[in-house]
Amino acid sequence: MISVLLPVALDTVFSYSHTEELPVGTFVKVPFRGRSLIGVVWENDTPYTGKARPIERVYDLPLMSAITRDFLKRLADYTITPLGNTLRLVYSSPFFDDKKTRKPIAIGIPDFSRQAVSLSDEQQIAANAISGQVREHIYQTFLLDGITGSGKTEVYLAAIQTALEAGKQALILLPEIALTNQWLDRFERRFGCPPLQWHSNMPESVRRQTWQAVLKGDAKVIVGARSALFLPYPDLGIIVVDEEHDGSFKQEEQIIYNARDMAVLRAHLESCPVVLASATPALETVQNVVDGRYQELTLTSRHGSASLPDIKTIDMRKQPKGWISPPLLEALHETLARGEQSILFLNRRGYAPLTLCHSCGHRFNCLNCDAWMVDHKRTNKLHCHHCGFEQETPQQCPECHKPDTLIPCGPGVERVHELIEKLIPDARCRIITSDEVTSVDGLDDLVMQIRNHEIDILIGTQILAKGHHFPLITLVGVVDADLGLSGGDLRCAERTYQLLHQVSGRAGREERPGTVLLQTFQPDHPLMEAMVHQDRDHFNQLELHERREHSMPPFGRLVSVTLAANNPDLVARTARHLGQTAPRHPDVTLYGPTPAPLSFVRGKHRWRLLFKAPKTFPIQRVLTAWLKTQDIPSTVQLIIDVDPYSFV
Repeated sequence: MISVLLPVALDTVFSYSHTEELPVGTFVKVPFRGRSLIGVVWENDTPYTGKARPIERVYDLPLMSAITRDFLKRLADYTITPLGNTLRLVYSSPFFDDKKTRKPIAIGIPDFSRQAVSLSDEQQIAANAISGQVREHIYQTFLLDGITGSGKTEVYLAAIQTALEAGKQALILLPEIALTNQWLDRFERRFGCPPLQWHSNMPESVRRQTWQAVLKGDAKVIVGARSALFLPYPDLGIIVVDEEHDGSFKQEEQIIYNARDMAVLRAHLESCPVVLASATPALETVQNVVDGRYQELTLTSRHGSASLPDIKTIDMRKQPKGWISPPLLEALHETLARGEQSILFLNRRGYAPLTLCHSCGHRFNCLNCDAWMVDHKRTNKLHCHHCGFEQETPQQCPECHKPDTLIPCGPGVERVHELIEKLIPDARCRIITSDEVTSVDGLDDLVMQIRNHEIDILIGTQILAKGHHFPLITLVGVVDADLGLSGGDLRCAERTYQLLHQVSGRAGREERPGTVLLQTFQPDHPLMEAMVHQDRDHFNQLELHERREHSMPPFGRLVSVTLAANNPDLVARTARHLGQTAPRHPDVTLYGPTPAPLSFVRGKHRWRLLFKAPKTFPIQRVLTAWLKTQDIPSTVQLIIDVDPYSFV
């Protein structure tokens, strides 16, 4: 009898018959509830002895390693997810197709004789520390903490070379697929061949070939999004998480996990080092360094002759009313006159975040969400940024039916672009947001336009803050530096600081000095003072002190339990029942049940329970046992988020 784990939302394995024993980790196809599914032969301490249906097919592929299987078990336990669901992260059925490929993927062989970039003393010390653990096959988490432009990539590329020379595999996780091509170019210059990529935009045939090349050990270097962490590597030698603080490493749907934390777990199981690289490390990472769990490697100076930008605040309380203050406008004019480039940063897509009728006060809300519709002039539509619903911008108010009474409130990047074109008509301006740049090729074209100085002023959202290197950009203006500080989110100040720090790092990347101007109504806020004095560590200490006072992460653990359903009464009743039966323990605090801050999203009503416990308390085990005793209606969706990042 063969026990098989299937990619279904269950913790159990299923028994099938076969003519011979199969080793654990074998990929097989089996019948299941009227269809065929691909599963993995799994360990089972209590084998089934009754009748069983036969296995339909055994795949002639390498086994899923014991380390990968252990990783999936621990992932399931940590995230309070059925074990079968974790298989969906590892493979999909098209990966097992036998059809021949018209265009086989090219797996390059790295050339180690190529001239590597000469490292500074700081870089060499850091590279040696990581490479030493690679050679000895020893687990260690390194925080590669370097200011923007300090050459962190060259340090971990040196350690990757050590892993490749030893015949090991290397995994590099990047936060944004849009940045992949720049990274690939850098890798190819260093090693003479590109690595294989892994992300959701790849054609299915390429994904299938890449997956099989990883499983067979033929693919030595994989660079990709967070999902690349779950490929079935047989021989990992190093994992790198670049921009480890980035929120896009947090998977918010289906199995909810943070790829940074799971990368640390996988490296521990693989007995290999993991490098967390950032100029603004997450507070959890900072505290792990303080506690001695992670080793910090610091790069304190910019590569070559570049210096840090001069950062100043503009007190908007003392400026005339408007979105672009006179000092920022003057700086834009001066930068243009010098033949240099500028960035205007506003983390708000579209033209205006709210449209209302100045006659009757009607506000345009999404039909499916508790959210305002965002005006986009580019499409002449109102968009919901939560569910994707859109409608044509009406010519009259749907409430009072008066024409020409609708007014946009507040600025988005499109509105700032419109304003700059009026104020500086000679400047060549371009918007860069996820709406405007929808492909890697589109971003590459834009990057070339910037490097060829076909653009004078870039106006965009957080996509601008991510790792770009443009020598002629010497001015960064932040239109609304206070934007992320409202909302009461646990991490709002931390995220705002990281974002402002990252976008500030785009200025003065080479020999030309850079300036950053932050428009703010709170110039005395500790975050703004930390930005001006470039004292990140002081800001981190203030944030950590406040978190410690309230036993919040990284000094405690949060688990969010969200219920969602079409029926508002049913979801409210279910949430209240869970609140009444929730575990009672002196170390566990329950907030709620209460409607979620966005209580209606994508047509579903949402309630939330938030549990807080000490880091050492086995909260996952307690909640798992409790939830097994609850009879939750099938029409109510249960969403569990351990270590939540989003509180909407």
